[in-house]
Amino acid sequence: MQNDQTNASTTPNPAQPTQPSYVVPKSSTVAGILGIFLGSFGAHDWYLGDNKKGILHVALFGGGFIITIIGALLAAITASIPLIGILFGLVAMLGYLVLLGNCIWGLIEGIIILSQGDAGLAAKGYPIAVPQVYVQNPTTSQTVTQPTQPTTPSASTTNVASPETSTAKSTEAKTEDKPETKSETKEAKVEKKSESKKSE
Repeated sequence: MQNDQTNASTTPNPAQPTQPSYVVPKSSTVAGILGIFLGSFGAHDWYLGDNKKGILHVALFGGGFIITIIGALLAAITASIPLIGILFGLVAMLGYLVLLGNCIWGLIEGIIILSQGDAGLAAKGYPIAVPQVYVQNPTTSQTVTQPTQPTTPSASTTNVASPETSTAKSTEAKTEDKPETKSETKEAKVEKKSESKKSE
């Protein structure tokens, strides 16, 4: 019985839903600044989650620093021996070049990230923050997030006239035509009377 209970407790329930992992959005500004100032340590790569490049930056920095220090010490110790002293001096210079190249690499990556912006990070597959507008629902008193979208007037509202305006224009035209028709009828009556008088 105890074995059955332990097996039942250890076996996962297939009907139980798994909770999705939360992904933190990234910012190109933060990544670019980290690359410019701390690029030799791979800070921008650690921030973006690229651990392999971060380890490579740290390895280059550590290896170059160790080679530079050891080469400089050995060159100072063996300064009395010309060939050996020159050899260790070259080793120290090699380590310094590794340090300098790693620093320039991180600086260039930071500048590229800043120039490309969030669109460049999104193109590479990194999650970025989407700007949202918080709108309060008066019925439930809860804030609802809505993405920002530019509003442009539609062609139907700008070009097509409403039926109310068309009817108003037609009524105005009718009212303007009515006085003219009345004046015309009066003139016709006066002319008829004058003609009848002349005929008599």
